[in-house]
Amino acid sequence: MANTNKNETASNSAETGSKVKAVQPKEEKRRWTMARCRKVANRFNSEAEWAKGAPSSYKSAQAHGWTQEIVSGFKSKKASETKAPVKKAA
Repeated sequence: MANTNKNETASNSAETGSKVKAVQPKEEKRRWTMARCRKVANRFNSEAEWAKGAPSSYKSAQAHGWTQEIVSGFKSKKASETKAPVKKAA
């Protein structure tokens, strides 16, 4: 008959010399905050890229109603990137 008690099974396997992996506690999940969503979104150039590249943060931002505020940062970021190139001295 099979032994169903985990403690007895672990002690029996220890007696026979086999290795039993120690159970590690699960890591606590971190909640998506607006700051974390914005930090992740800043890696992308558009809302579509963000949605495809980091769907978890994008979905969380949508659920909390943060997407419009975060996406508005994309437009200002693009405007600053389109500055005239610097001319090199001859």
